[in-house]
Amino acid sequence: MTASRDPEAAPEDFRRARASLQAAKLRPEVVLSEAPAPTRLAPYALAMTAEVTSDGIELATGRFVVLHDPAEPAEWAGTFRLVTYVRADLDPEA
Repeated sequence: MTASRDPEAAPEDFRRARASLQAAKLRPEVVLSEAPAPTRLAPYALAMTAEVTSDGIELATGRFVVLHDPAEPAEWAGTFRLVTYVRADLDPEA
């Protein structure tokens, strides 16, 4: 789950973020899964995908990426950066 380092050797802040996401309690129609994380954007990365279904019909999909760089890149204004992508039908009845 980390981009380039052992997850157990990751900084405490990143390990807490990872544990929080893994422990998330979601609605039954939401399935959250681990996905390959980007390896070149930050020293530590976590990627999750989500699928939302109802009665066997896919309503939405998404990806949530947590990037962590303890060096605090100036353009980040912190040690974390989040990237999200969501695709959903806005009017499933149409």
